[in-house]
Amino acid sequence: MSNEFMNYNMNSQGNTSQSNYPIQEVIQDHIEFNKETSQNWDLYTGHRNKVMQSILAYSPKQATTICILGAGNCNDIDLHLLVKRFQEVHLIDIDTKAILDGICRQNIKDSTQIIIHSEEFSGIYNKLAEWKQFNPSEKAIGNLLNELNVDNEPAISHYQKFDVVVSVCVQSQITHSINSTLLSSSGKYQLSLAARNSHLNLLLNLTDHGLVLFINDLVDLKTEFDVSDASDFDLDEVMMSFIKTQNFFTGNNPFAIREMFEQHKIIAPKVKSVDFISSWLWQLTSKKVYMVYGFAIIKI
Repeated sequence: MSNEFMNYNMNSQGNTSQSNYPIQEVIQDHIEFNKETSQNWDLYTGHRNKVMQSILAYSPKQATTICILGAGNCNDIDLHLLVKRFQEVHLIDIDTKAILDGICRQNIKDSTQIIIHSEEFSGIYNKLAEWKQFNPSEKAIGNLLNELNVDNEPAISHYQKFDVVVSVCVQSQITHSINSTLLSSSGKYQLSLAARNSHLNLLLNLTDHGLVLFINDLVDLKTEFDVSDASDFDLDEVMMSFIKTQNFFTGNNPFAIREMFEQHKIIAPKVKSVDFISSWLWQLTSKKVYMVYGFAIIKI
């Protein structure tokens, strides 16, 4: 990579080295995913446009800082638009190389507005790295469930507060890591839900009276499912059919997530308003299409 693309504010908070076990093995799928999709800028166009429309439409007028969790290779955000709209653009991911390569591909040179954070923000990957070496006991899983309890401080509570906090299809990646590590454990479902709730709480705790944009992929539509001509209304109908048949990624039911924002004893008191963002299609690869939806949350 040319050095001309390296003049960005780099910030490593050190949350990736709390285990004696190598985390690389656990996040390798994430790194490989970033590599495989790094050249898919054109395929992501419709998805990226919807993400950017949501950011620009819901961001408060006075907002000057934005944080993107799980920025990866930045294919689902337009950095040119972000640095035009915000004074500071914080990109957080454990795969720093993917962020740098993504910035390079978008031809953003020497922008002091972009701050890159190398961070494991889920609070689970160090423990999953340990569990890759041996099967965890029920007690060990229970201990992690307690650590993820939303009563506790989020994994990256040391960060500043941001006016806008965005999570784009991060939750399913966390769930995938749990499922691929705990292949036969009965605790992986509870752990996936706990990790989801912890992530929602983290998003809210990263802002004061600002916007949280939580974008989530519901299901892989498979190549045989033809929704190429579906309107937004039709897609919401299709989404409902998947929900009714319980056919969606673990923990990603939008009704359950909305209930968390509106009724959970810890999370709901932090929420001023919740808007549902109608579903759209994410052309992930030439053969893979995800159905995506979102929530725009204003924090009290």
